[in-house]
Amino acid sequence: MKRLALLLALVSLPLLAQEPAKKSIPACFAPDTMAVLRIDAAQLMEQPLFQEVLTLKVGDIQTFFQNIRNATGVDLGAIKQVWIGVQKKDHVAMVIKGNFDMQAIQNLMLNIGTAQVVQRPGVPFAVSLPEDNKPGQFNLAALLDAETIVFGKPELADAFLAAYLGNGNGLPAASAARANALLESKALVTGVLLNLPAEETRKNPWMTLFTYAEIEASLTDPDVVLKVALGLRKPEMREPLAKAVEGIRDTYKLLDEDLRRLGPIPSMLLEGATLQPDAERLVVQVSIPQEVAERLIRQKMGMP
Repeated sequence: MKRLALLLALVSLPLLAQEPAKKSIPACFAPDTMAVLRIDAAQLMEQPLFQEVLTLKVGDIQTFFQNIRNATGVDLGAIKQVWIGVQKKDHVAMVIKGNFDMQAIQNLMLNIGTAQVVQRPGVPFAVSLPEDNKPGQFNLAALLDAETIVFGKPELADAFLAAYLGNGNGLPAASAARANALLESKALVTGVLLNLPAEETRKNPWMTLFTYAEIEASLTDPDVVLKVALGLRKPEMREPLAKAVEGIRDTYKLLDEDLRRLGPIPSMLLEGATLQPDAERLVVQVSIPQEVAERLIRQKMGMP
């Protein structure tokens, strides 16, 4: 009997030592997610220009973060990361990571007159919230713990919750691998375009040349560095495409001013584009001085 007990203990020891599988946020978005975006909110909050945007209450960025505060009661300073999964236009799921006061958030949501508490398996607290100016449409806000809030279209938020809690599939393996690569990013904003709707590729057949796209915006003093990487359906297309990009860039630089029809931002991006070495992808990088980027953003947003 003692030998049997010892044998059972030895067999069960590795099982007891195993930790529950950790779920990856980007891989848990709905299977048909078109794009995944990661915003380093902590880094963004440190930027004087962004603080000014919040103070002046202008622009889409300010509206985006203000909507988070209004819908969830989250203090913007407590947000560390924002993950966004886009299925199509206006159909998104958002995961907010940070350090939150769970009780304060619950109290605020319960004080929203139109909020309705709903039950979700494995979720401590969730509410359904009607969308402003969109009768009959709702969003789901789910508070998982003191660090994680899920918000968005109910079907997309539910798909995320199911995958995150072990009851759903999330992204297909290839898409999940590309989305998981964002976890290691130190950039201000980074994202991956996983696929395009069929109607888009029908209108623009040339898009079928590419399998996916990655974009990254980093602050590297004294520059803002933008990088775009395009996965190619046929890796051998890289060299001719690189030559085409270089040819367009160099030709545009030689055009007379009256023939340059691009705006100041597209023109600057095109003229400053450099191609990075990569065996299978087309990787384009542009560096813009931060003071120039800030001036262009101010002009674009109508700021003084």
